[in-house]
Amino acid sequence: MYAHHIKGLALASIGAMLMAGCSQQNTDCDNPSTSEQKQQCAHQASTESRIAPTEKPKNWLDLTDPKKETR
Repeated sequence: MYAHHIKGLALASIGAMLMAGCSQQNTDCDNPSTSEQKQQCAHQASTESRIAPTEKPKNWLDLTDPKKETR
């Protein structure tokens, strides 16, 4: 009964997301001119990864185990 409405809503949502993604341009974060560009640059700066992953991660339980001697 509601499947027809759900399909239409899903297609409309997907279409809106695709249209929004197509209209986005690469922002110049050296000199953002609008508040929207400033927000996009702030988001990019806060979500980019600057720290490389650890090559050989250690288990913190092994590091805190008093029974093991570390020499």
